[in-house]
This record gives sequence, C-alpha cells and structure tokens, in this order.
Amino acid sequence: MLPILDPVTALASVVAAKVLNAAIWTILTMLRPRLAGPKLIVFGSLSGALGFLRIGMRGPAPSALHLLTDNTLVLIGVMLLGAGYLELIHRRLSLPVLMACIGITIAGFVYAFETTPENVAIRVHTVNLVALVVLAVISRAVAQDSLQPKLLRITILTVMAIHIIVLFIRSGAQFFKTPMQTQLLDDPLQAWMFLEWGLFFSLLNLFMLVALVMQYAHSLTASVEALEAEVAERRRLQDELSERLKTETALREEQYQFVRLVSHELRTPLAVISRSAEMISLTLEQVPPSIHDRLANIRSAAGGLFGLIDRFLITERHQTIGPEIEATSLEALLEDVRRHFVTAQQSGRLIFQRAEDAIAAPLDRAMMATVLINLIDNGLKYSNPEEAVSLTVEIADGQLVFRILDKGVGIAVSDSRKIGQRFYRGANTTDTAGVGIGLYSARKLVGYHGGTITLHDRDGGGTIAEVAVPLTRSPALIEVSS
Repeated sequence: MLPILDPVTALASVVAAKVLNAAIWTILTMLRPRLAGPKLIVFGSLSGALGFLRIGMRGPAPSALHLLTDNTLVLIGVMLLGAGYLELIHRRLSLPVLMACIGITIAGFVYAFETTPENVAIRVHTVNLVALVVLAVISRAVAQDSLQPKLLRITILTVMAIHIIVLFIRSGAQFFKTPMQTQLLDDPLQAWMFLEWGLFFSLLNLFMLVALVMQYAHSLTASVEALEAEVAERRRLQDELSERLKTETALREEQYQFVRLVSHELRTPLAVISRSAEMISLTLEQVPPSIHDRLANIRSAAGGLFGLIDRFLITERHQTIGPEIEATSLEALLEDVRRHFVTAQQSGRLIFQRAEDAIAAPLDRAMMATVLINLIDNGLKYSNPEEAVSLTVEIADGQLVFRILDKGVGIAVSDSRKIGQRFYRGANTTDTAGVGIGLYSARKLVGYHGGTITLHDRDGGGTIAEVAVPLTRSPALIEVSS
C-alpha cells in the first residue's frame, strides 16, 4: 500500500514546480530572445500550472465548464511543452501530430460530458493519451539527435519511459476503481500521480537545459574549429604572400640594377652629344644663325633628357619624387615643343592653335613637353607625309586641355582596349617603326599631374588625342623603389 499523500499538497508541488520552470525559461528567453523553444516552454508551464491550480481549487460539485477549462489548460500546457522541447533540439511539432492531439482532446471531452460527466476515467484516459502522443514524438526526436551525448539521450529517454509507464498505470487503475469527481482529491493514488507528474517535468526541464547547454558547447566547438581552420588558411596565404613578396623584391632588385645600367648608358651618349654640340659651336667661326640655333636646340634637348634621367632613372633607392609643378607659361611650353620638331625638321607639318594667350598653368614643363612631343610624333608618324598635325589648347571645366589631331591610320576596333599598354602596338601600325612605349609613357607622365589621356576617332579619318590636366588638383607622387 502506498503511503497516504494529500492530493492538494501534491498539486501544490506540481504548480510550484511549473512556476519555477517558467521563471527559469523566462530568464533564458530574455538572454536568447531569438529562440522560440524557451518561449513555448514558458507558456506551456504557465498553462499547466494554471490548470493544476484550478484542479486543486475545485469545489465539491464543479460545473462542466470548470472541468473542461481545467483539463484543456493542462492539455494545452502538455502540447506547448512538447513543441518547446522539440524546438530546443531543432525539431518541429508536425501538423498531423498537433491535429491528432486536438482530435483526441475534442473526442474524449465530448464523449465524457455527453455520457457520464461525473466519471473521471474518460478524462484521465484523454489526458494520458495526448501526453503519450507528445512523449512518443519527443522520444523519437531525442533518439535521433546526434548532437547530444549518448548518455544524456539515454537519461532523457529513461525518464520519459518511466513517465509513460506511470501514465499506463494511472489509466489502468481507472478500470479497477472509478472514483467520482467528488472523490478525486481524496484518492491517494491520484496524489502520487500528481507528484510524479511534477517530478517528471522538473527532471525533463533540467535535462533539456543540459541539452541546450550541450548544443551551445557543440556550436562553440564548431566555431572554434572553423576559426582555427580560417587562421591556418590565413597563415598559409601569409606564407604564400611572403614568398611572392620575396620574389617581387628580387625582381625589383634586378629592375633597379637594370635602371642603373640604363641610366649610365643613356647619360654617357647624351653627354657626348651635348659636349660635341658645344665644341662645334666654339670651334666654328662665324656660325650661321641656322646652325647656331640647331646647336642650341641640341644642347637644350640633351639638357632636358638629362633632367628626365635624373628624375626617372634615379640612382638612389627608396626615393620618392614628384613632378616639379610650377607656374609654366603655355607660350614657353609650346615653344619647347616647336623647337623639338624644328630640330627634327618636321615643324612644317605642325599647326598650333590656342584659345588661351599669355597664361601660366601649374605644370611640370619638361614632363608636359615630353607628353605633347610623344603624341605629336605619333600623329606625324602614322599620317601621310603631306598631312599636317594640329595642336589646340584651351581651358574647359577647370582643366587645361590639349588636343592633337591627325589624319593618320586611326585606331582599329580590336585595339581600342589595348592601345596604350606597354609595348603594345596596333595591328595597323606594324609597318611603321616603334616599340609601343610612347603612349604608355605619356599616360604615366600625365597621370603624375592627376590628368588623363583619351583617344577618339576623328571624323574623316585619323585620331584625336586629348590631354586633360586639372588646374587645381595636387600632383601625384612617383614612387621609385627597388
């Protein structure tokens, strides 16, 4: 015989346990508001607590509505708890299972209240059957949850198996003793069943909390492993980058040595040319003005090249230089360009047109002269000998714009994206001497001014090379390093 236990006291313990569980899961809900499982468990615990509280407060002759409300609250609590526990292990209470529980509840209560409302057995069987369905679904989900340790899964399944046995005992007892509703709270067996119910859900809540902690631990472990893999990958990439940097450093060293060689090889013949022009000017008596001008142009051109060599083929490593921007007279700049082609005996094919007179623009005079000479030289080179090349100058939208117009071979469509790359020559220029570096160099020099060079087809044939240099933008620095 079981010791006598007051059913009201047992119900009070059940209510207290459910309220405590609701408080615990409420705290967890506040800490992890995105989780749906804890919220369902909170509502399920409160619904069950309210249902058991109403059962303990029944009078000697409760109404049918009172009985229906009590049992409905208990069943809603069971279903919400089941749905919440399933959410914790990333499962869902499927719609067929939910509909089955609702159908059992409706059918059981309708049959109970239409036949013998005073018979407790039918309501007990209904509640137990719904609980069995929910427990079966939870047990299956727990057994399939490979993220949880095996021992924890076995423990949870054991607790649920014990509760299922108790449910069968409770239902089986109704066949041997069917107390009337007024006798329910005096039945010691029902008191022990209530006590077991509260104990079961307390243990299940505890183990589900442990399961949730294990999930977070597994997630944290996976995150750490992913982070370690990412760190290893980054280290590999860092090592690869270091190797590439070493290779690039070696290539830059070779480039630096080549620059030094080129610098020396260019300066030597330029010095010879400049000195020879000077000696010719000194040794000849009564030099004709035309010869004197040509010798002066030779020395000036050699001096300009010396300046470019000193600034671009620099012999000091890790030195940062920039264009020598100063107020440059456009008249003087165009005179430098004209003098170059006079020396090359090509000035007769040049046409200078400028809309701006007697102005000074912030330019590097030597750099910009080299740009214009390269572009004009291309125009002359790829045009017929009798065709002229025009140079126009204007200020538009805060930019100094030079335009070189020729009537040469133009730019093939297939070359439009590649023209201007280092050592690239258009398919229609192979019959003319060149190495494909003039336009590339010109773009570099204009880039140091913050400007651009664009090429357009000219109506009637030929090309328009447009150089646009901002009059307010600071010039870019040139980084020369090994």
